[in-house]
Amino acid sequence: MEPWISIPISLLALGISIWTWKSTHKVGRYEKADELLLEIHKIELEHPEFHNPEWCKQALNHNDLKIRGSYDVFACIVWNFLETLYNRFGEKDLRKSAFYPAMKELSRQHREWFLKEPNVSSYNRQLIKFLLPKESGNKGI
Repeated sequence: MEPWISIPISLLALGISIWTWKSTHKVGRYEKADELLLEIHKIELEHPEFHNPEWCKQALNHNDLKIRGSYDVFACIVWNFLETLYNRFGEKDLRKSAFYPAMKELSRQHREWFLKEPNVSSYNRQLIKFLLPKESGNKGI
């Protein structure tokens, strides 16, 4: 084969390989995020109270350390998941994704935990502005 023919064919093959890798990587990110969201929902099925924002507010200062501690761990898992999604996908992709409504709902449900110190200062400020725009303006976050 002539060199002038093989170079464009090689470049085309390289471009197709890069596109294929990017597509596969994107699907893999969605699959992993989907698995993590499924795990959160499984925990909610085992502990339906974690899905109740009023119960969650009460659990924050509950006298029973087991209740307070279990909710604290769960809320931390949720917010770590939300931050992971934000870091992996970014605002633009998240707004278009199927995860966006779930993110908004989870952040609403566990907002009170998040706004408590030291929790609020532990997370990405851009995530806070993205999920809790009203709070980010009011609390100096």
